[in-house]
Amino acid sequence: MTDLNAVKAKLEGLVNELLADRPDHFLVEVKMLPSKLQVFVDADQGIKVDTCAEISRYLEQYLDTEKPLGEKYVLEVSSPGMDNPLKVLRQYKRRVGREVIVVRTDGQRLEGVLQEVHEDYIVIEETIKSKKKILETNRLEIPFAAIKSTKLKLNF
Repeated sequence: MTDLNAVKAKLEGLVNELLADRPDHFLVEVKMLPSKLQVFVDADQGIKVDTCAEISRYLEQYLDTEKPLGEKYVLEVSSPGMDNPLKVLRQYKRRVGREVIVVRTDGQRLEGVLQEVHEDYIVIEETIKSKKKILETNRLEIPFAAIKSTKLKLNF
């Protein structure tokens, strides 16, 4: 039986190895689902499709040669997407100045503009409005340990 954690660790290592000479690029997450393998990568200025294709080919060499997942697997390499939660510190830093929705581990939902990102916490500025009139603005420090998820607020 295949040790999926070992395969995941190997894939993470391969991606990091490939990106080692590109300090502006970084691995966000490797997800192993029953029917597919998803690899999410990003860059400080945004990831290009060509880079995702290069990573995909690099990982396919390992997967096709060593066959840790057998013959049948679906590999997707992409950016995390705007609607996926932020996972790593560099993603947060890239989004300073953007509106975010933070769900705390206690279930509390906060919305505001991401102002600062530190090693252990973020700062958002929450604006309380009433009928388009700003009542007050609060700066909230939220420790990463208290964050269940953070997503970008998409305004259309």
